[in-house]
Amino acid sequence: MNHHRSAMSRILSAFVITTLFHLSLLSFNIPKGDVRQVSGNGLSKHDSLDGRKILFGYANDDFLLETQVNSLLGTKLFPSRDDHISGTLFLFALFCENGKSYRADIVYHTLTDRATLFRADLLALGVTLEKEDRPILYELGLGAHLLGNLGGESLQNNFHRIFGYRKVFLNYDNSLRGGIRLSGRAEYLLRCLNDQIQVLPFSSVLYSTNSLLNSFCFGVSDYVRVGNFHFDGTVGYASRYKIAPPLEHIFGSAMYYGILGETNLGANCSLACWITKGQFGLENEYHFGMNIGWIMGAVRPTRLKDVAFP
Repeated sequence: MNHHRSAMSRILSAFVITTLFHLSLLSFNIPKGDVRQVSGNGLSKHDSLDGRKILFGYANDDFLLETQVNSLLGTKLFPSRDDHISGTLFLFALFCENGKSYRADIVYHTLTDRATLFRADLLALGVTLEKEDRPILYELGLGAHLLGNLGGESLQNNFHRIFGYRKVFLNYDNSLRGGIRLSGRAEYLLRCLNDQIQVLPFSSVLYSTNSLLNSFCFGVSDYVRVGNFHFDGTVGYASRYKIAPPLEHIFGSAMYYGILGETNLGANCSLACWITKGQFGLENEYHFGMNIGWIMGAVRPTRLKDVAFP
């Protein structure tokens, strides 16, 4: 197992399929009035939610200016190998109405394993229904995966060129492999301090055909609201199993934890930043992320589960 972890690859992802969401928004009537993010984890006590949120985000195992920060501190604040799961770009859309929320996301991962000179890209698309049956919150999702040469090498090396990192040249196996993705999640909502603090024990499962990526996770999420700031922390364990051979050295099973903070920037804009450790089953690897959101109407705040892929 230690040998497998030492050979695990990293993700630096990017994608450009934004028009799908833009076109879908044209078919919705955007509510007028105050633009706001409702406190709480999302659906609880907010049956009148009626709004939209679009997020574009990025995550990496190296935060920008890391070299400068480490030089200033004289040590590496967070260890990183610039390998294994290194980055993610994603598009996320949330539609809230009539006590339900519908979430759609597109994620494009670039996988590399420098130890085995392996490279592949993983595209994930999904649609998820979120519903509350107090005090249970549950999600059901349907999507698809595509693994192969999807242009990730060019994206990664252009990013490295811009920010002064060394380029990475590895070999694709030149095959495409697809699968259907099914997912589910259940949370039990505990409230305290007038809904400003919420504790949510959870479990989730992800299944994909062709054994591209399967997982079972459980843990506890803690949501806190302080003024205009929202924080969502998670501690859990992820078990991944029946993984396609090219990915079995990339995703593992481990304890993980993370925290996300979000605030509004003006009337229609939000900004969130987060950090996780062990998110993909690599115990000693951190991931840093941020997203900017466009809000229309009353929606729930962004949570770590929304951006912690897969």
